[in-house]
Amino acid sequence: MLSPSWRKRAKPRLPRCEPRVPRIVHFIWLGSPVSQKIARNIVSFATINPSWRVLLWLEHQSQALPVHGMLTSDNVTRRPAGPIELLRISDFAANFSTWRHIEREDPVRLSGKSNYLRLEVLRLFGGIYTDTDGVAERSFDDFDDLFRRAFVVHGGNICNCMFGFGRHSPFLRFALSAAAEACDKFRKCVNGPGNGPGFLTAAIEAYQPEDIVFIWGVHLTYSHPSQPRVTYHTFEGSWNPSHRLWLAVCPFGADKCRALELRLQRGGSSAIVGIAALLLLPLALVLLALRSRSRSR
Repeated sequence: MLSPSWRKRAKPRLPRCEPRVPRIVHFIWLGSPVSQKIARNIVSFATINPSWRVLLWLEHQSQALPVHGMLTSDNVTRRPAGPIELLRISDFAANFSTWRHIEREDPVRLSGKSNYLRLEVLRLFGGIYTDTDGVAERSFDDFDDLFRRAFVVHGGNICNCMFGFGRHSPFLRFALSAAAEACDKFRKCVNGPGNGPGFLTAAIEAYQPEDIVFIWGVHLTYSHPSQPRVTYHTFEGSWNPSHRLWLAVCPFGADKCRALELRLQRGGSSAIVGIAALLLLPLALVLLALRSRSRSR
């Protein structure tokens, strides 16, 4: 996933000490207006983490108009850390080292732009990035200084749906520089952050971090009934078509389906999930037909 020259650097010539993570939570939303469901997710982080700033990065602030009342409710604006802050991405373009690569990304495939931006905003401000389909259940401050240390979420690949780094993080500088070199020098632009978890996993493997915490995904991303969790992600806007098909046809309930999906992905790739979903499709159709028939009676 990384360019050959970076892949060979087991120990890059950069400072190794990761700075502390400031109390900031970042969300990025591109394209359409912010929905009420997404606004509720963002508000959940703001209310459960009252001492953490919450930044919502938008292309245009008008995207937040449909949910302005939810984002500015009393229980949000009166927090010790203040109200949810709306930031326009283009206002910070000069501070983003990969801005020209971001602009080059497919305008239809917004996840590619977002994958770059999440690295850039953390390098600039520091804090925790989380996808907008994340839901908070416990405060980050309930775990001493765990979430004030640089961390990534693992469970097979490193998930780029949530991670935390300090301002001017050496690792983020490494990852963004590697992405720029891969594109500019080796013409491997499709292997940059736009590829999401694959790129972040390769960057971590090449960097060989000494002071980045690895947190198991069942506590932060996948909803699993037997594991204590701080946050979880619903993956409603997933970039993975196999995942969407799986959730549409899996008849075992949301928690069990996600746990089974994670086990399948660890044993192979997301293609396995798609194949399993296709095999389950006839069973799902039969169950839906039986349920519809019983209701009609």
